Amino acid sequence: AGPHLQNDLTTEESFTGGVPKTVKGGKRYWREAFVQLMAMSVEYGTPQFFLTLTANEMGWNDLRHACGGHSHGSRPVEATRHYQHRWTQFKSTYLAKGRSPIGNITHLWYRHEEQARASLHVHAAIWVANGTENPSAIRATVPRGPYGPADPTRGLDDDELQWRQFVLGVQLHQCQDGCHYRHGEFVSDTFCKSGYPHEIWSEAELAVRVDASG
Repeated sequence: AGPHLQNDLTTEESFTGGVPKTVKGGKRYWREAFVQLMAMSVEYGTPQFFLTLTANEMGWNDLRHACGGHSHGSRPVEATRHYQHRWTQFKSTYLAKGRSPIGNITHLWYRHEEQARASLHVHAAIWVANGTENPSAIRATVPRGPYGPADPTRGLDDDELQWRQFVLGVQLHQCQDGCHYRHGEFVSDTFCKSGYPHEIWSEAELAVRVDASG
C-alpha cells in the first residue's frame, strides 16, 4: 500500500501478492486451466464434445431451500456449496468414464467460471472413444411425437415423456417481476426485457433469414 494509506490498513489488508491458482477466476487459475486443456488435447486429440452448464438460481427450489428460504444473493456461501453439490452429482452420474448417451467417455476437462452477475457455471471438454460418438443424442428441441404440435406428446414413450416434462420445467423462460422493467421503469405485465416469448419462425422464414445473413 502507498505511504498515505499505511496508517489506515492492517498488514493483511495491505498485502499485494499474487492471487493463488486455487482461487477460481484468477489469472493463475485460468493459466493452469489452459495448460491442462492444451496438454490433454495433445495427448488425446481434439475433444469431441464441449459442454456449458449454467445455474438456474431463480428456478431451483432446492437451492432456495439450501439458502433457508432466502435468495441466493443473500446467502452466497450456502448457494455456492449447493451449486458445487449439484455439479458433483451431475458429473458423477452423467460424465463418469464409460458408456453414456454421447459415447464411451474416456476423459473429462472442466473449469468453473463466474458470469458478470457472479453466477457460477461450468465449461467442459469431453473425449469419447473413437467410433462411439453419438452426436445425434444432442438435440435443440423438446421431445415431441410425430403427430404435430396439436398433440405433441402422442407417440412418446415413458422416458421421452419424462424428458419432455423436465425440459419444459427448467428450460423455458419464466418471467420474474424484474423482467417487466426497462431502465428501472415498469413497462407492462406483458413486456419482457429479454424478449420472451420469441417469435416462432417457419422453416421458410428461417431459410430466408439465414440467406440474408450471408
